[in-house]
Amino acid sequence: MAKEEDKLQELLNKHYRPIVEDHFKTLGILDEKYRLFQSNYQKVDASIKKNLKRHHENQETFDKEHEDAVQKLDEQYNINKKMLEKEKKDAQQKHDKRVEEIDESLENKRSLNKLKLQKVKANYDYAVKEANKNVLQTEAAADQNIDAATSRHNEHMDELLKETNIKHSVNENTLNHARIKYDVVHDEIKNTYANKRKETKEEMRTFENTFQNELTDLENEYNEALKPIDQAIDKLKSAQEKELKSLRDKHQKALNKLENYKKEAQKINDNATVSQQDKKIKEQKKLQKNEIESMQQQHRQDLRAKEDEKQTTIDAFAERMSQHKARGISTLQRFLETIEEHRMQESIGIEEQNNIFNQTFARFQKDKKSIRLDYDLQNVNFNRALDEAKAENEHMKAVSQPESDLKENEAKFHMNAETNELNKALKVAQAKHKRDVDLAENDLALTMKTFDKKAKTLQYQLEHDCENEEIERALKYYHLDYETESMILDHHIVHSKNYAALKNDEFKTVKPDFIHEIDKRAELKISSYEEMLEDAKRDHDNIVEKIYSTYDKERSIYVKNHRELLDEHRKTLSKLKQKQDAERKRYEEKIDTLDAKKDRKTIEQMERELEQKQNEHTEAYRAKEEELEKRRSIYKRILDTVEAKCNQSIEEAETLLYHITDQLNGAIKETQERAETEKQMLADMSSEIGLRTSLFWSFQEDRQTSTLDEAKNYLNTRIHRIKTRKTKNENTLSDRLEALNTEYTAFKKNYESKHETINHDYEKELTSIEREKEEMYNEHHRTYQEEKRNLDLYILKLKKRHSETMESFKAKAQEAERQYFSEKERNEELYQSELDRLQKQLEEEKANKRKRFEKTKESYDDRAGMLSNVMRKDPIERLRPQDVAKIARILTGDEDVESVVR
Repeated sequence: MAKEEDKLQELLNKHYRPIVEDHFKTLGILDEKYRLFQSNYQKVDASIKKNLKRHHENQETFDKEHEDAVQKLDEQYNINKKMLEKEKKDAQQKHDKRVEEIDESLENKRSLNKLKLQKVKANYDYAVKEANKNVLQTEAAADQNIDAATSRHNEHMDELLKETNIKHSVNENTLNHARIKYDVVHDEIKNTYANKRKETKEEMRTFENTFQNELTDLENEYNEALKPIDQAIDKLKSAQEKELKSLRDKHQKALNKLENYKKEAQKINDNATVSQQDKKIKEQKKLQKNEIESMQQQHRQDLRAKEDEKQTTIDAFAERMSQHKARGISTLQRFLETIEEHRMQESIGIEEQNNIFNQTFARFQKDKKSIRLDYDLQNVNFNRALDEAKAENEHMKAVSQPESDLKENEAKFHMNAETNELNKALKVAQAKHKRDVDLAENDLALTMKTFDKKAKTLQYQLEHDCENEEIERALKYYHLDYETESMILDHHIVHSKNYAALKNDEFKTVKPDFIHEIDKRAELKISSYEEMLEDAKRDHDNIVEKIYSTYDKERSIYVKNHRELLDEHRKTLSKLKQKQDAERKRYEEKIDTLDAKKDRKTIEQMERELEQKQNEHTEAYRAKEEELEKRRSIYKRILDTVEAKCNQSIEEAETLLYHITDQLNGAIKETQERAETEKQMLADMSSEIGLRTSLFWSFQEDRQTSTLDEAKNYLNTRIHRIKTRKTKNENTLSDRLEALNTEYTAFKKNYESKHETINHDYEKELTSIEREKEEMYNEHHRTYQEEKRNLDLYILKLKKRHSETMESFKAKAQEAERQYFSEKERNEELYQSELDRLQKQLEEEKANKRKRFEKTKESYDDRAGMLSNVMRKDPIERLRPQDVAKIARILTGDEDVESVVR
């Protein structure tokens, strides 16, 4: 037995030991390669983390440098601004002191002139006093005669007034009794109908609460009835969606595999394989479409029965709700009509009381006027006697006055001549004062303009420097973003190269070992293939994870800028829309203030303009959207490129995995059939995998090249835009300073012109003052001569006028008596006419109030019909319990019918 064991061991050593030893060595080599792959994998990850950290540190450094620079600019600006403000304040104080000295000089001139005028006036007053002494004596005697006549007249008038007042008192007492009675009856009517309306409103509120509760109960019953049906429908839909999703996933998986094979064949221009894969894809899509349509048809049939059951329930409740809501609307309408009827009856009762009081008031007015006419008739005779006495004595005073005026006229002429000379001197002083003040103000304006120019120059320079700092920081950011993108792609290439080398070397390493053991250990080889399949899937998952990680890092470079730009665009569009809405709202508010009948044509014109403005706003909004979208294209293009390249890498990795798994599965099958065929297949497999890993590596290089090209375009575009911004900033500063200088030069030129004008106006004013003094003297002399002639003629006219006045008193008294008798007759006629008018007005008011009540009822009917029509279009969702409080307001027109529509 021992010899057999030894022989068996010898045979095993002879045939299988070299194979096992070689295989053991191969496993060691593979382990070493995989350890090298993992080591490189970790080094690349550590490197990219370190570079990203440095990227963020650079960003923080740029921000800190920018903040320090802006702070220094602000500090220097504030120092310069304070110095400028101090100089401006000193200049203002200097100007104020100069004006104060000019004002003081004018005031001294005024005081001296005032003393001289007082002396001239005193001389004139003395002359007038002497001239008026005789007038006063004559007037005193005439006034005594007038006082005696007035005393007699007053005694007669007192007696007449007492009699008249007694008559008026009796008449007013009659009116007061009627007013008190009116107030009592008016309050009784108001209180009676107010209580009736209050009771009706309370009944209406009680009904609204009951009606709302009934609608709530009915809705709850409706919701409970639908709940089990909706649950059954949702459950059925959920099951159908899962079943349909499972079928789609099954077909999509098969379709994805065929699509990946086709794309790879297209990349290497394998047209035969492309045609073959197109045929398979077409067959797969047709099969997918037929199976999905069949399943969807069955689903629709299953769902239709449940939906029919739900619709039957909804229709039944809609009919019940429609009838119940219609009864509620009708009841509330009756309550409102009752309230309006009480208001009508109250108004008619008050109108009737108004009519009774108005008739009493008309009688009071008639009696009051009659008493006044009797008083006026008696007063005519008393006034005639008084007027004749006064006229006689007034004539005495009137003649004495012109004689005194002749002396006063001569004294006035001498006073005016001296005053004219003093006025000339004062006007000259005032003109000089105005010239000096105007020159000071003109000098101050130039000084203030100079300070304003300096302040604006400081502000413009600060804004320019801050903008340049912002531009410099942006340029640093742009270059840093590009460098980071390049760094990320470099690390991705290293990852991809490491992965491709691992996959290629695996098969080169095991190929001799596998060829050696194909005939002897086919089963062991098959086992190894299966292990390699698992390794391929795991390694595929790792590279996919790394592709996604790379994509996230790339995207983070651009997504922040893109998001900020989108926020800016949204704000811009929001402000534009708010501005457009406000402009149209002002149009609408203006239309609402117009009268629909009187301003119909204006309203139609404004509505057309509003419609045109709406179109203009829509077009402007669309144009702004297009403009902003163009600005966003650069960000969108780079993001789309990065995402597309990520998806392309995923697709290429999947294609590589499909090839590896297909080749390994084919190798296992061929190994079981024929060893020689398996050897050839192994050689082909090794060559194919080498080719595919080479393709994968080539694809990643293409990705790096195209992505960096696009990133470079993105960087160049941003740099071009920021340079344009910098040029614009420089031009803006230059334009601002040039405009400031132009404005200052024009102001200074105007200042010089104004200076010359002030001096010229002063010389012109002096000439005008001299000419005015001469003209005034001539005017005073002419007035003196004319006044003297007029006074002489006036004395003659006074005597003739006195005679005519006495005759007119007699004729006037006779005419007044005739008019008063005629007016008493008209007073009686007007009283009777007023009674007839009041009765007719009462009947018209009562008819109008009844007509308005009927019109209100008709409006309630119209709105109730509109509300019912709106409700019946959707009895369940329209006029909900919370809308019950709106029904009365809708019927009265205080709320729109559409408020119950959701």
